[in-house]
Amino acid sequence: LGYVAENMDKGAEWISDTTGIPKPSVMNMMQVVMSAAPVKVPGGKTARKVTQAVVQKGREILDPKTKFYMDIAEGRGQALISAARDPAAEIIPGVRPTFAQATADVGLPRVAAVGEQAAKKLPTEALALKDVQEAARVGQLTAIERTPERRAAAEKVRAKRSDPLYEAAEQAGDVVDVAPVLDRIDDLIARKPGNQPLLTELRSVRKGLLKPDVDEDGNPILVPRTDAEEVASTIDGLKSAIADEKNSFIKGELTQIKDQLTEAIPSMPEAQAAFKKGSRPINQMDVGKYLREKLEAPVPEGGQRATVFAGAVREAPRTIKQAIKGGPAYEKLTDILSPAQKANVDRVLMDLSRDQRVKELAQMGREAAPDLAKPAGNTERPNLLNRLATIANIIIDRLEGKINEKMALEIAAEFLDADKAAAALETAMRRSGQTAPKPARRPSGPINRAIKRAPIVTAPNQMSNQENRNAMAR
Repeated sequence: LGYVAENMDKGAEWISDTTGIPKPSVMNMMQVVMSAAPVKVPGGKTARKVTQAVVQKGREILDPKTKFYMDIAEGRGQALISAARDPAAEIIPGVRPTFAQATADVGLPRVAAVGEQAAKKLPTEALALKDVQEAARVGQLTAIERTPERRAAAEKVRAKRSDPLYEAAEQAGDVVDVAPVLDRIDDLIARKPGNQPLLTELRSVRKGLLKPDVDEDGNPILVPRTDAEEVASTIDGLKSAIADEKNSFIKGELTQIKDQLTEAIPSMPEAQAAFKKGSRPINQMDVGKYLREKLEAPVPEGGQRATVFAGAVREAPRTIKQAIKGGPAYEKLTDILSPAQKANVDRVLMDLSRDQRVKELAQMGREAAPDLAKPAGNTERPNLLNRLATIANIIIDRLEGKINEKMALEIAAEFLDADKAAAALETAMRRSGQTAPKPARRPSGPINRAIKRAPIVTAPNQMSNQENRNAMAR
């Protein structure tokens, strides 16, 4: 037995040096099998030769996760780890991505495909994570939308500040001089005689700015209106015309006339400025509500949520009327939202776009990705009449089929958490020699004492020695 132990020690040391698996763990597995079926082995040179032949199979037995992770990394392990640990991978604060999501920019289809398998392997956990992510996206928009009570309160504040100013402006009496506006209208009519739609609008405005009167001789005439309330009524009519006008040139000319009339009424600019300021938070809430409803709405058949939401973001500014009644629609979201609110919308769009990218990658990698249902693969038996080969075969016979299910669940859980998968990949890289592994602690006493002290780190060795013997005897 001492001769066997001496040669097993050399074989275990060679496997440890080659695979990066701690030597005590290698000896632990071998000693368990030796205890179940002790057979004398040949000399050291033969043992070394045979160990070289079975070492790859030994790695798959003792640490098949390393092979699995190295296969899907495709030589870009460090890029995957960096992406998974990049703080920017957490697009929405407080919501950690899956490994496939965090590494989407690295662009490895097989990683995304395994992530898809992980969600099917652990459906309850994957659904819970999906719910958290979707709730976080909605939360980014409800932070802008606020509540109906907050919107009603904002309307009251706006009315309290602007209504007195409007009332004061409209009740100012005969203080308005509309003559410059009439001159502008007459000039446009003279310069654009062939633009019938424009002439129709201009003549309508001109009629609203004149009122019937009589001259010194008692003859009926039309004179410019001077009463602030009457002019304000004409302005309201202009707002409606501007809102309905499709021709940009006509809309622009009418808007300039409206602005000129507004300036002509004392206190009216102040009233509109107060109304506009009070409307800003209300418009922000309306945009938040519009985008939140679009985010939660069912996606049309054949559509993609990221694309639908991107379209909603483009349209959102034009769905909100300007603070000044009848004003033109906003063109940019930044005209309405604060920088912080715009950042919320951008995060939702980025998160949805990344999800779409992961789906596209997974579709491309489904056929080439390893099967998560059987991550350890089908291990071939070494065809060698040697004690070490016999040990390998006994381990395969006892553990194949059991390790796969356990490991599949383990890898699936890691893929649902970017940090855990990055740590697992880092371990795989270290064991495969791509990064410097920590030196294994050498046993200082006889092999049986080393075995008792050996850390049990691999999936097959999570039972005690006696439990392992019992399991292998079944």
